[in-house]
Amino acid sequence: MISNIFSSAVSGLQLNAQRVGAAADNIANANTAGYKAVRLEAKTVTTRQSPTAYAPGGVQSAPRTQASIQGLLQATPDATDLALSGPGYFTVARAGAGGLGYTRSGAFSLAADGTLKNVSGQTLLGYPLDGAGKPTSDTPAPVHVGGRGLDARATENLALSANLPANAPNGQSHDVNVQLTDSQGNALNATLNFKQEGANTYRLSIGAISDGVSGGAVSTAQLGGAGGGAYTVGVHFNADGALAGFDTTGDGAVDTTSAPNLFATSLSTGGADLNVALNLGKSGGLNGLTQFAGNFQIGAISADGGKPAAARGVLVASDGTVSAQYANGDSRPLYRVAVATFANPSGLEAQTGNVYIATQASGAPLARTAGQGGAGTIAGGALEASNVDIARQFVDLIVAETAYTANVKTIQAAGDITRSLLNVRA
Repeated sequence: MISNIFSSAVSGLQLNAQRVGAAADNIANANTAGYKAVRLEAKTVTTRQSPTAYAPGGVQSAPRTQASIQGLLQATPDATDLALSGPGYFTVARAGAGGLGYTRSGAFSLAADGTLKNVSGQTLLGYPLDGAGKPTSDTPAPVHVGGRGLDARATENLALSANLPANAPNGQSHDVNVQLTDSQGNALNATLNFKQEGANTYRLSIGAISDGVSGGAVSTAQLGGAGGGAYTVGVHFNADGALAGFDTTGDGAVDTTSAPNLFATSLSTGGADLNVALNLGKSGGLNGLTQFAGNFQIGAISADGGKPAAARGVLVASDGTVSAQYANGDSRPLYRVAVATFANPSGLEAQTGNVYIATQASGAPLARTAGQGGAGTIAGGALEASNVDIARQFVDLIVAETAYTANVKTIQAAGDITRSLLNVRA
């Protein structure tokens, strides 16, 4: 019985000492980005009881991380600082220990190896993206943004919308000058000539491809692939002014609903052969070439490709898309930040460096895109503050200290009882 009193009091000492320790950790990490406060709950330890006797048991601690309570988001001047608004964790490669970790600490910055690492040396992971922003792999990889200069890109797509006058006299021409780029980043010029040939019919011709600086010819536009003839096709319209299609054979009949690609070979600039898809609208549509009464009018011209450019910065969108920003004003998506959610975030096991690992209690990580599937959105240029309530920690310290002292009194009382028993003489 007396030994049970000692063990019960000692368990109380241990619990309240741990409570003081938890408060100490919480206060020490009050300004640690993404830190989640730890709260020590208690659970009773009982022994076998009877209707006429009581046997002391004691108490055990039950630590609980306040993972579901989000800290305030604070703006920072660094675009690579990230914060999650809502559930989820950044997936990181753990420094030294290896394996995957999960953290709310988004103080990432560019490391010497070009990756994004936080203050604990953990590398941010993401899913690689192609130029259109679509993932190229289901396996997260280190987000590498350093030195990602923009290579020269040859023009592969040219889109044009324009109205060709329905009431123009036969033989009237309208020119559209477009800018292209070769594989070395050289600027090129081409002229699309539209000539009225009759009712609902124009002829599109593209001649010389010229240097964008000197104006000298560098090649000739070709139809039908490398080695093909001069680029000339009939453009036919319906009675309602919508595009009908194109005549590539010269027989006066539509044989394709899409404009043939523009080819150019043996460029004197030294660039690779050009193969440019022309988007001049769809058959029956009004979003490309049209034929209505009135004046010739260009709607829009757009062409991809571009000169090489140095990386100027990084931008992170709310869905976690990491894009490189370039000196020429272009941008390119590189990665989508890997975000994971858990069925029971409080079951995660804390590790040094404000990072957690998955456990059986937390459940397996569920890969998410930020803002979807229950995951929070990502704010670039912001950090999540600690969710520590300092006032609450001081209250917990006072309560734990008082309870600790009371358990010491219990041990003293049990000691007095023991001494009294030992002093009894037969």
